[in-house]
Amino acid sequence: MSQGNQSPPERVGSITPSDFQAPSKEDHLSVEKTQSFQRDGLALSAEGPWWHSQFNLMLLVFGLMAFAAFIFVLLAPEPNQASLNTRIDNTGKVQQAPAVQGQQEEVAPFDEAQREQARADSQDILSGLLDSQKKLKQMNVDEWASDEYQAALKVGADGDEFYKQQDYRQAIEAYQLSAEMLAKIDEKIPEQIKQRVKLGNAALNDGKSELARNYFQSALELDQNHIPALQGIERVKTLDQVLELLSLALDFEQRFLQSDDLSDLAESKANFQAAIDLDSRVDGTNEGLARTVDLEVDKLYRDAMSEGFTNLFANRYQSARSGFNAALKLRPEDQVAKSALRQSLASDKRTSLQSLLSSARQFEAKEQWANALSTYRAVLQRDRNQVSAKVGEVRTRARSDLDQSIKAVLSDPLSLSKASPNAQANSLLKDARLLKNKGPLLNEQIAKLQQALDASKSTVKVAIDSDSLTQISIKKEGAKRINLGRFDSKKMALQPGRYVLTGTRLGFLDVREEVEILPGTTGVLSFNIECNQALAVAG
Repeated sequence: MSQGNQSPPERVGSITPSDFQAPSKEDHLSVEKTQSFQRDGLALSAEGPWWHSQFNLMLLVFGLMAFAAFIFVLLAPEPNQASLNTRIDNTGKVQQAPAVQGQQEEVAPFDEAQREQARADSQDILSGLLDSQKKLKQMNVDEWASDEYQAALKVGADGDEFYKQQDYRQAIEAYQLSAEMLAKIDEKIPEQIKQRVKLGNAALNDGKSELARNYFQSALELDQNHIPALQGIERVKTLDQVLELLSLALDFEQRFLQSDDLSDLAESKANFQAAIDLDSRVDGTNEGLARTVDLEVDKLYRDAMSEGFTNLFANRYQSARSGFNAALKLRPEDQVAKSALRQSLASDKRTSLQSLLSSARQFEAKEQWANALSTYRAVLQRDRNQVSAKVGEVRTRARSDLDQSIKAVLSDPLSLSKASPNAQANSLLKDARLLKNKGPLLNEQIAKLQQALDASKSTVKVAIDSDSLTQISIKKEGAKRINLGRFDSKKMALQPGRYVLTGTRLGFLDVREEVEILPGTTGVLSFNIECNQALAVAG
């Protein structure tokens, strides 16, 4: 059998001799190559399945390992930053490595609590800030403090930016500063109200009702319960009617001056009174009424004197005396009426001297010293030798002079603030007390004079408001000027008297106000002195 058709003998675990045959040189070479290939992981034969190749198996294992590593990286959680930032130094100790820029650090619980508290505080401050902003907005703050208001809002907006960035401490500081700025604006509200009411009253005095209404309404926008502003609104409602009544009163006054008819004067007086009943603070109302009263007294006095002289010249002495007495009731100290009365008494031959003396004594009993003196003088005109009349004249003249002096002091109690009039008043009081047989009228005058002197030594509380820009001084009548300086408000106690308050400011018109501090005044008298009218600059 040819070798190509024979199969090699199957080895069944027995050892054949051929296994021990000495290898040839070629066989040695073949074995060494085979071992070398086996060490290099190469297959000895191209025949058989691929996994029988050690090289292919190694490729497969490496591929599976690479795929497993990719899946692990893809699905594994992020590494702990703290563990990544630790390293072991050459001594074996664990050290914290510097954090890589951009990595988020873990916040400690205490720091987180502080941050939450700062966030809550900033929200509380912001709540109050928004309330202040809403209040000022309702008061149209942009019309009277626009720059300050917008600046406060800008600071508040900066606080919002810090809040968005979770920088709550910076946000708190910005909100607090904005709140302080709004509070300063709020502090200006009383001064704004005062200025608007002042301008409203000035407009009322000028007869500009609509302008006055606008000023008072703007004041009420800042404080809806402000009493002077509410009173101003009420005055505006009647201003046009008051001005119409004033116009009618002045027309009738002019008619009277031309006609000398009391009916025209009565109409003028009635219209002035009606205007006062509506608003007594409108300029010209009280002055007008006082003027018509004086005109009426003057008219009645002239008519009485005319009647007296007409009857005197007609030898109707009784009627003449009635006329002159009527004139003296209107003007008790009028020397013309007194002289005319004496003339009528002296000319009446039918009037006995005893009757005149009796009338003089009756006047004395009633403490009508001027009438008593006039009567005694009438007796002496008829008979210069009447001793009782001479004594009566001396007595009544002294009492009449004392009476008139006391009345003069009581009519002007402010004069007692000066040293000389005060000394004279004390002298009068001393003389009056030394008199015997004082009547009730003199006792009353003594009490009033003492009261006036005591009041002249008392003080009255005064408040002066200004603008911290006006230099203010005060001068009492008969005393030196005192500089008070610049201020917003100053309170002081002043003795009764007449004072002049003066305000000066560079570049502005001076302000001068004459005031009277009456004795016995209660409460606090308020005055406002501000130089706010700038001087015109020549072109």
